[in-house]
Formats: sequence, C-alpha cells, structure tokens
Amino acid sequence: MSQGKEVRSSTEAGRRSAEAVALESWESLFACWRNPPSALQWDCLFTLPPWLKAWWDVFGAGRQAQLCAVHRGTQIIGLIPLVICGETARLMGDGDVCDYGDIVVSPAERLRVLSALLDHLERAGITCLDLGRLCADGATLAALRKALSPGWRMREEADGAIYPLDLPASWNRFLEQLAGPQRHELRRKMRRLNEAGRVVFRSLEKESEIAVAMEIFLSLFRTSRRDKARFMTEPMEAFFLRLTANMSDAGLCRLHLLELDDAPGAAALCFDYRGTIYLYNSGYDRSLGSLSVGLICKALSIREGIARGRTAYDFLKGDERYKTRLGGKPLRLRRVRLLRESAAAGGRPGGIP
Repeated sequence: MSQGKEVRSSTEAGRRSAEAVALESWESLFACWRNPPSALQWDCLFTLPPWLKAWWDVFGAGRQAQLCAVHRGTQIIGLIPLVICGETARLMGDGDVCDYGDIVVSPAERLRVLSALLDHLERAGITCLDLGRLCADGATLAALRKALSPGWRMREEADGAIYPLDLPASWNRFLEQLAGPQRHELRRKMRRLNEAGRVVFRSLEKESEIAVAMEIFLSLFRTSRRDKARFMTEPMEAFFLRLTANMSDAGLCRLHLLELDDAPGAAALCFDYRGTIYLYNSGYDRSLGSLSVGLICKALSIREGIARGRTAYDFLKGDERYKTRLGGKPLRLRRVRLLRESAAAGGRPGGIP
C-alpha cells in the first residue's frame, strides 16, 4: 500500500521504535478510508479523502504533498496528510475551506503517532508543523502537549469557535429546547413565510441532482452578501463543484433548497457524516430577506436531519447570531504551530506567513 521511502522514527537517538513513517498514494489513502485498518478512526469531516482530494485538485498546483502514514509492522495506526513548503509542513487544506483539522488515528495510539510524526519531520529538516485550527478540548491537542520532545515548542492562540448542537428525537422537542423568545420568533417567521406564497423545501442527495442545482446555490451564495461574492472566485467555485461531486459520490452531501412560488429563495449546503449534519455554507435571495428565507432554510435542514435520525447538527465556524438562536453552543478552536527550538527562538522557518 505504501509508496515511497520508509523512514524509521525513534524517540531517543540511537534507539529504534516500533513505529515507521511511510508516504502513501492517493489511491492507498482512499483504500484506507473505505476499509479502515484496525481501530483507525476518521473523526474529522475535513480530513476525509474526498474532501482533501477536491482541495488538492484545485489548489495543489506547485505544492508538495506528503500523505504520511504511521505504521507498526504491517498495521497503519495513523494518517497525517501534509503539504510541505520549504521547512514548514502544514496539515493539508486551508483555513478558508476547512474550519478545523485533526489527524486520523487509532485513539489508543495517538501519542505514539504524534511522536513518530515529529521525529520524521525533524529528520527531514522541517522546523515548523502548522496544524491550523484544532478543537480546544480535543484529544489531539492534549496529546500534542505530551508528545513534544525537548527540541519542539508549541504556540497556541484562540481562533474562533464552531457551534455544534445535539439533536433530539423530534422536531417538537427541538423547538421546546430553544429559549422561549427564539422558539416563538421561529414559529412566527415560518408562519409568515407560508402566508406569503407556496413554500417548497427540497433535499437533494443524488450526485446528478446536486450537480445541476449547484448553479442555483452559487447564484444565491454570491448575491446574499458582498463578502461572499468576493470569496467565490473562479478557483473557489471550481473547488465547491469538485467538493460536492466528490462528497455526493460518497453519499455524504446534502443540498437543501427552499422555494417560494417555484422561485429559489434560499439554499443550504450540508454534509451528512457519522450521525452529524454539518452546515457548510448557504445563500439566499436578498429580495426575500424580510421573509427570513435564509434562517428558515437552515431550520428546515435541522428538521430534515432529525427526521433522518441524526443525533447532532454543527453550524461550524463563524459568529453569526442565528447559530446560538437555533441552539448552537460554542466549542472553541485553537490555532496551533509546533516549532523547532531554533525557530521558536526567533528564526523564521521557510513558508511561515
């Protein structure tokens, strides 16, 4: 399965450990995902191969990828896809399209995997490992503090929050768990929209249907806010199209459309993974803003998730007010970099912005 040269890791000079770092191909990465070896867990949406491959296909030109796998014998116990820039290694993806990151690992092996990775990077001359955003209370950040050898230092800073929400068993229970004013306001807005015309809410999951409807989503996305219009450049549009194709092919994409009198009013692009619905992005017709079509589309995507038996909904990163009004609770993120001592003391590793 492994491609390229294998590099042994050790936690002390002159002593070989049981772990080895090898470079995988995209084909072997996908094979690991489809048939995970042992207890290897893909907990983070933004580390899934169809996601990373979409990013790489659009933004990878001129970059060097290292799809690192940590082995013990013939068993893979960890996967860490990296991009190398000079003396800096970064988790694959970027903060514009990946709200946070993580490593793919057998939980009991997390500390050994991180130690093996750091040893591998040190031998390769890497002076900075940029992990981007990690969940502040996540197991990886806690393990990193233990995995650091004397030659490494960690720098952390707060970098926003995601807004997950536990889903109850029914829509009525969801409404009941909202604060009183928010519950009454949502009901009022939904009633007002229904009085304005014929409302249709559709949830698309077939790849062919999503491919056609993405034109509607992109139009609503661009026209809903000026900053979104600036964000949706040609390369970013290519990424969104590649991402939705890859994720719908894997059965993980949901595109929700709200129509008023047969005209598109709002759209919500979601991903459905391991019992959680992730609200990735959205857009709406600004001429219908007074009818709160954007908010109602999101609320109906929650209702759809409950109907499907999902147990959680994640509004992801961003401090928009609707997230807490619909019940989301902030889970803090930390921006994390690991620096070799010489870099931490004031040197500037290659590739650090």
